[in-house]
Amino acid sequence: MKQMKLCLLLLPVLYLTVVSTEKANAAEYKPVTQSRSIVSQPENDEEIIENLFSDLDDTDNVLILPDGGIAHGQVDLIIPSENEKNDEVVKEYNSEEDEQAITVAEAKSMINEQAENFDFTKPNSNPLLRKNLPTQGYKLGAGGSYRSNPFSGSGWVTSGYYFVPTAGTGNYLLWQTFLDDGVVGGYNQMFPTINGNGISGTIVYASMGKRLVLPSGNPSWDPARAYFASLNPVRGSGYWVANKNS
Repeated sequence: MKQMKLCLLLLPVLYLTVVSTEKANAAEYKPVTQSRSIVSQPENDEEIIENLFSDLDDTDNVLILPDGGIAHGQVDLIIPSENEKNDEVVKEYNSEEDEQAITVAEAKSMINEQAENFDFTKPNSNPLLRKNLPTQGYKLGAGGSYRSNPFSGSGWVTSGYYFVPTAGTGNYLLWQTFLDDGVVGGYNQMFPTINGNGISGTIVYASMGKRLVLPSGNPSWDPARAYFASLNPVRGSGYWVANKNS
């Protein structure tokens, strides 16, 4: 139960995006080979924190977003455009340029402090999470990543955002879930999934670590738009998504 306690600590105060030096078009599908039986879940708060930031050094900068996610690198808040096929950028974020950015070491310290003072009896909720597919999203620059605010719920609970890679960086995104499993897919996959017509997206198991996913999109000119949902998610669970290979 301590795992759930820690993930809850990420509260709506943290956000992160990762800047990578990988070539923009380097993303390729790499199937997961591990089985759930040979991959163990973290057993304590410290191990969970390290897993949350396993792709970063303590000296890297992270940025706390208004929605409570954790970001590192270039991440743009977007909405569908009425007149153009491309999404409209509402707000740009960059953890390397924003004066409010903090280091990973500082973020870890904040989470540890929250863990010590956390009242597990209080309910946890995130108003952005819903049972309908989200109408706003994040565009991830090359190497950019987003870690969600922890959530819980009954039935299918969606991510609150869809995600797309910056143009020219490939259509695959790398996903990881914490404490509970989830499903990733394009609109044509996720709409029937959350409406009880069978799972047609790609399952991302918490015990299997990171997984590259290419969703089949809708409309046809935007095949890389990805959605995340979890069925009856464990309280305090969450997800991580990045525009990178590993």
